[in-house]
Amino acid sequence: MNASHPRSPDAPLFPVSTDEALAQSQALKDNATTVAESVASAADDDVTRITDWAKDWWQRYATTAMNAAAAVKDETEVVGDHAREFVRERPMQALLMAAGVGALVGSLAVLASQRPRS
Repeated sequence: MNASHPRSPDAPLFPVSTDEALAQSQALKDNATTVAESVASAADDDVTRITDWAKDWWQRYATTAMNAAAAVKDETEVVGDHAREFVRERPMQALLMAAGVGALVGSLAVLASQRPRS
């Protein structure tokens, strides 16, 4: 019991009537519903905004990636054409270069296999 505000024995246990308590409870429920609806609406707006951003990003960068892949493919075809032309014009030099590259790669593989692993 609070010493500064003693309750008299004939005072009601609760300071509001049942009807007032029900009305306050309904008001709290209505407020909670309004807040929940506002939060849900804001979340829906955020989801829509993020989804739109993701779609835009995907379209922009997918197009960029496809263009880059096409450019690499075109460049690879040009390099392949030059390599075939070089082999046709200088078969011995191409053979010696291929042998040198093979020896270098083989040596690197042997060195890599002999390195202690940590």
